[in-house]
Amino acid sequence: MTAIVGTGLEGYIKRNAREQALSRIAGADAEARRLVERGEHRATALRQQAAVDSALASQIVRQRTLAQAALEAQALRLQRREAVLQQVWQRATERLAALAAEERRAGLVALVTDAAAQLAGLQTEGGELTLQVNAADAVLLDAAALDALAAQLAPLGIARLALAPQPADIAGGVIVSAPTAAGRARRLVDNSWDERLRLAYDALRDDIYHLLAAPLEAEPGAPQPGVSPHDQGAR
Repeated sequence: MTAIVGTGLEGYIKRNAREQALSRIAGADAEARRLVERGEHRATALRQQAAVDSALASQIVRQRTLAQAALEAQALRLQRREAVLQQVWQRATERLAALAAEERRAGLVALVTDAAAQLAGLQTEGGELTLQVNAADAVLLDAAALDALAAQLAPLGIARLALAPQPADIAGGVIVSAPTAAGRARRLVDNSWDERLRLAYDALRDDIYHLLAAPLEAEPGAPQPGVSPHDQGAR
């Protein structure tokens, strides 16, 4: 065995083993580097995908948030417009309630005349109309006032006006009824302020909404958006 080793085989074996070991180590190192690089590529790809997913999720959340905010803003605008609209009608009601006695009487005459025109041609029992007003306005329609008004309405076939014994639960105006011939049902014209305001509300609601939604034009001398009064005065 010693002789064999002495022939140089031992050195050959050791060199070959070293070469094999180095080759395997080099191969392992190369494989390790490939694995590391592959892992880094995969990690980079995952990070990029996560960034894309995160950006997409953020965009979706942003869009949803903006959509929700837009809905809430629209609801708030509608709420405020409705509040303004209600305030306008409340002020109109208060203005009507503040009319002087003569103005209220003139208003009643106009509303009764309008109702009589609507009922014109109807074969009423004796050409009679019954007027129902609230308790405060009843004193404005005494017998003399009713006779004078009936005379004005004679061309419309009205011979007599009578005041209903029971006052109406209305803010103002008049409810006019006409008993038809042969005991048929009465015909009504509701010319109360309550009904007239309700009809006006339905008819003008959209127009007033557009007015409230439209930007107001600046009045002469009014500060313009983004311009201070000092800067305006310097122009």
